[in-house]
Amino acid sequence: MSAILERPRPISADTGKPASVRLDRSLSELLRNPAATASPELARRLGTVSLADFPPLERPKLRPPGTRPPIKIPPDIPRIDVTVLFDFDKDLEGNPVPDGALADAVYGLTMRNPLNNGPVYVRKQVYVGGSNGVSIHAPGTTPCFYVREGAVDVLFDRPTDAVSIKAHPVCETPCPGDMQITTGRPFLEAYDSAGKRIAVAYYAGTLPGASAGDGWMTLAVKVPSRSITRVRFSCQADAAQWPNKSYFDNLSYHLVI
Repeated sequence: MSAILERPRPISADTGKPASVRLDRSLSELLRNPAATASPELARRLGTVSLADFPPLERPKLRPPGTRPPIKIPPDIPRIDVTVLFDFDKDLEGNPVPDGALADAVYGLTMRNPLNNGPVYVRKQVYVGGSNGVSIHAPGTTPCFYVREGAVDVLFDRPTDAVSIKAHPVCETPCPGDMQITTGRPFLEAYDSAGKRIAVAYYAGTLPGASAGDGWMTLAVKVPSRSITRVRFSCQADAAQWPNKSYFDNLSYHLVI
């Protein structure tokens, strides 16, 4: 322990004087010829090694700022797969739709009466539940209709494989005692891009006549592939003096993007 204590202590340097370093050779010379002041063996090695003896370094491949590699989605995997419902009571943002509004302006799909290329309306259906439905008749006229008055054509932005609509047939006799048995049924037809009818559905319930019938029922068409570009719905005509007509509501379709 005494040997350790008797060691000479380091004396701090006089920091009051500026330090100076004497270089025998300039820095530029050292950089140009580092082997000049090295040992003979090191000088020999440095003099025989050049940058060409080392393989070039591969720079990392950088993407431009703010970019990312594209996400590959297989074509058979849909990104959006939903059933869209137009209940005609509210628009796509949940706001109430007034009686008489143009249906295509509210929902963004083309809806026309093919008989005269006329408009299609959102209508209040007072006698069959009180909610809104869809009709070719403007306010001031009963919303129910049949083919001699026209139909509703709905054109889809993207082909679909499934569409449905609710229908409620009625017989507009002037008096219940004069009610007749009529055969006209509500129907829903589906067409492809070539205008070919590829599916059809008819009202399967009891028609009004001797009774009021079965009321609201869903008509649905479905095909194996997404090939439906347009649907048409109305009610058949028959030879009865007071033919059946139909109310329509709740249009839905399968949307795949």
